[in-house]
Amino acid sequence: MKNTLKILFITAVMLACHDKEEEIVEPGDCSIPATVRNKQGLDGCGYVFELTDGTILEPAPLLFCGTPPLPSKEQYPLIDFQFAEGKKVLLEYEVTDMPSACMLGKTVNITCIHEVSVSVQEN
Repeated sequence: MKNTLKILFITAVMLACHDKEEEIVEPGDCSIPATVRNKQGLDGCGYVFELTDGTILEPAPLLFCGTPPLPSKEQYPLIDFQFAEGKKVLLEYEVTDMPSACMLGKTVNITCIHEVSVSVQEN
């Protein structure tokens, strides 16, 4: 009887821990919606990303030593991104241990970013 209970318990745990394929978000999918915000009026701030839950993400600055070549878009997705207040984007990020100059949110490395085109519907 004890062995049967152990087998049932282990089976239940294994089934409960199984992730459904459609719930998995692969890195680089750019699935997190955000809005670009201009915080240049605040000391030490520039453009930041505001997530739908109000979380503020401060993109880590591009740091490199020596002379160019500059990093590629794959290495630094913001290399040719045009910041503008209110621009809608989908992104992915990694939190860094870099201190925040702006102190509004987390300092992050943007790993993927895509602009979302917003169409205006007329009534």
